[in-house]
Amino acid sequence: MSSKKRIINYHEAVKIIANEGLAIQNNVWHFTFNNEFLHREFFYDKRKPIIYSKPINQWAPLLVYCRENLPILQQKNFVTDRPFDKDNKNYRNVFWYLSVTDFDSYLARRSESSLQPHKNFPTIQTYSKKKLALGNLEMKVINFDMEFYKFHFNKLKQPSHLSAEEIYKLTVEDLKALPLKWLKLGCLYHDEKIKAIMLLIDDERSLNYANMASERSKHGYGLWLCTELIKYCAENNYKSFDSGVSGLYGNFKDKIYLDSREIYRKNENSFAKYIEVWKRKYWKKVFAKTKRIFN
Repeated sequence: MSSKKRIINYHEAVKIIANEGLAIQNNVWHFTFNNEFLHREFFYDKRKPIIYSKPINQWAPLLVYCRENLPILQQKNFVTDRPFDKDNKNYRNVFWYLSVTDFDSYLARRSESSLQPHKNFPTIQTYSKKKLALGNLEMKVINFDMEFYKFHFNKLKQPSHLSAEEIYKLTVEDLKALPLKWLKLGCLYHDEKIKAIMLLIDDERSLNYANMASERSKHGYGLWLCTELIKYCAENNYKSFDSGVSGLYGNFKDKIYLDSREIYRKNENSFAKYIEVWKRKYWKKVFAKTKRIFN
């Protein structure tokens, strides 16, 4: 390790951050950036100067303290300045993020980004109309209750997806420093029946979407729950709504997380990366065909 880049503890990091006038990387926030999670190992590079700490888990972005004009850090889950490119269909991880202002501003942004704002949801043109057509629709954010969560989540989830118990272990039990008072449930009711439920982490500055289960329906209850949570964030002065770092699952996150950013990818243009993508797409087909031939 270079003599100008060294490992420091939390107390050293606090002093250097104050002396150097460093701040958290612009427009990046995650609940793991709170003080409860800061008693860990930090890396300090005084040439830049930059202080960073490895992500708490695979879904957390890299925590970086810096000044403006931050160079690319070749570190796992580093959030770049590149906005999420929805036209790039290559599988990769993204930091799913929405900077919250007011709800109408969000809907207006969705209208601007949509090719068919009078048809697509949610937009300024469709939100109120579709909500009125649905009738008795209500969203509640409630304190976490394990039995309630297990019953409704496991009832709504797809058979191949993780159970509520497995999600809880990955999200809560494996994150020792997480204050349990931050755990909430977002529940979407239609005609007084729960149609979607989301495990939330609420640090009173941001809401983090940990995992969701919803009833399959033409109404798109999962998208409705996310939309109503944005409205909740706006009405309660939250700064952001995020889903951490994850892959391109489904096709709705780009409708919700309008400020999402690309994650640094090592050797993203290399031949090895090409082979990895090819294997993911075609290996199962080749194996299945070969098995049929020899059987």
